[in-house]
Amino acid sequence: MEEDRQEAAGAVQRPRRLQPRGMSAFAAEPMTAVEKCSKQVWSGSWHTRPCKKPGKVQHEGKWYCGVHNPERRIKRDQEWRAASDARERHSAQIETEGRALLKRLGAAGYVDYGVRSIRVRRLVLSFDDAEKLAKELGR
Repeated sequence: MEEDRQEAAGAVQRPRRLQPRGMSAFAAEPMTAVEKCSKQVWSGSWHTRPCKKPGKVQHEGKWYCGVHNPERRIKRDQEWRAASDARERHSAQIETEGRALLKRLGAAGYVDYGVRSIRVRRLVLSFDDAEKLAKELGR
């Protein structure tokens, strides 16, 4: 019944034949060098070899797999740089807040970025506690 409807519509789906690795999904012959990824990858101690993955995207006349796609790599690098810049700005903000608190307390110490605290000798104060102490001391 279902098959009759599909035949009438002209969209008969047949089971897909599995292809061995290195074979094109559209033909029964092995992939040509043009269809493989053209990126050179490290294969060990100071040697490179061509990537063995099939090409998915053509960029400037060369085929690249999904991993080595230049457009994807550029986008991923830009995202990584943006996240890295945001982390750097956040660390700089914590540093300035911590330095300002140390200056208000009149103490020499350093800022711990991970837990937003300042350390003075063996004393560890969170930024909130240091702020309260500065208010109590009237500084």
